[in-house]
Amino acid sequence: MVVQVHLQDIGLQKRIEAERLASWLARRIPEMRQEVARAEQDLEAYRLVQGVAAAGNPDETGQQIAQLARQLAVAGSEALAVQERLGRIQDLRARGAPTSALAEAIGSAVLADLGRRELSLAGSGQEAGTEQRRNLDLAIRQEIDRSVARLESEARIYRAQTKSIEERLQPLKGAATETAAGMSGLRALERQAAAVVQLFDALLRRQQEANEQVQFVQPDARLLAEAWPPERPSSIHPAFFVPPAVVAFGIMGVLLAFALDRLNRTIRDEDEAVAALGVPCLATMPAVAQWQTMRIQDLLQDEQQAAYARAVRALLVSLLSPNTTGTESKVILVTSSLPGEGKTTLAWSLAILAARFRMRVLLLNLGGQPSALEGEIRAGRNLAVPGVDLAALIAGGGPLSDAVERIPELKVDYIPASRLGGLFHVLAGSRISPWLDQFREAYDLIIVDAPPLADRPEASLLASWADKVLFAVRCKATYRETAQNALRLVSGTAGFDPDGASRVASVLTWVDAESDPWFGAETSAAP
Repeated sequence: MVVQVHLQDIGLQKRIEAERLASWLARRIPEMRQEVARAEQDLEAYRLVQGVAAAGNPDETGQQIAQLARQLAVAGSEALAVQERLGRIQDLRARGAPTSALAEAIGSAVLADLGRRELSLAGSGQEAGTEQRRNLDLAIRQEIDRSVARLESEARIYRAQTKSIEERLQPLKGAATETAAGMSGLRALERQAAAVVQLFDALLRRQQEANEQVQFVQPDARLLAEAWPPERPSSIHPAFFVPPAVVAFGIMGVLLAFALDRLNRTIRDEDEAVAALGVPCLATMPAVAQWQTMRIQDLLQDEQQAAYARAVRALLVSLLSPNTTGTESKVILVTSSLPGEGKTTLAWSLAILAARFRMRVLLLNLGGQPSALEGEIRAGRNLAVPGVDLAALIAGGGPLSDAVERIPELKVDYIPASRLGGLFHVLAGSRISPWLDQFREAYDLIIVDAPPLADRPEASLLASWADKVLFAVRCKATYRETAQNALRLVSGTAGFDPDGASRVASVLTWVDAESDPWFGAETSAAP
């Protein structure tokens, strides 16, 4: 069927081309017929105007010129011969040649006879009369003069004939030149007319061939035999392509996943956090909804068996456990490399949960801007922000309790960001130690919500007086290089515990609870 359709298409194309050619020839042939008539008309007009006969007619002017040329050649040769005879005769007379030689040169029989008589008279030995000798010499001279006069007359006749022939030949040559010019133009027109007629005949033949091709068009190929129907399918069943396709796409998927994994530079689990940062990872905090971060206290109090509550509780227990030297961590600094990595939510969660353990907790917001959770709490309590600055109290030696707010429902003491504006200017001062000692004596746990290190590098100075530094890393969002550069700022100032362990640890935040089997099944049952 494919071959038949192909042959039909070829025949259709050839028919279309033949019809297009026939249409063009039908328009071209009338134009060509007019050109043939115009060429023949120009040829006949040229013949009439120039007075030139057809190329096949004899040329009378040329015949006359040839005839006169032959006559001119004959007359010239005769005149030359006569002139040579005269010159020879004059030469013989000048040298005194005998009469017989002169008679031979002149060709006169009378002079030859007179010469013989002269020889016989001279050979007789008799004395001839003076009168007879004189008469014979006179007759010889007269005969020579007559012969010379006759030859000179012939030479003049031949010269006159030659001049006459030349005068008749000159106008004939001019006429022949004009005739030749006319004949050249005539031949050019004849060739042009013949070419036009030949092209016209070719177009007529091509039109006839195109008309026959339209009626009897045949493709260049032909079908020898039709194919027999196959007894069974020549291709395999499509179902057999499924296994190799599954294998191929599986391999491609594995390679793509491997490539994406290699190109992903973010921290995605605890092992990568430990390998990239070089510090222990204390906990992984599951992701919570945005509305839950605004009411984190409800999540920690009402859903204590939730994955997030269990993770915060485990982190707090690990922080409150004394080290090998028996020293507890009372000042915990929570920071991150960039904003939005969950450090503020982590700090509030630790403070709220520690207060539930009946501990005296102080939360310092050193981030510079009020957090969303702080705004929610203060809006619910309808508190005005007092104008007491902690840095001014430290510099003036006033009571630090004036800068602390109490949140009764959370049982957490809180110093908002509005009262810590100038604290970084006195971090390296000599009055920092007494201030820290006052807070250490008054509270069981002090949690510092430090600003991101990428925004405020001076926050790394806080790590020098913190017992533990928690570095928040957002899962699958924080790049390794960014976290490493930020961690270098606090690693040098935080130092190590007396047992040699680093005081800096990481916390992986916003971990997908469904993809991490560590969290297990969540339950909302109360303890």
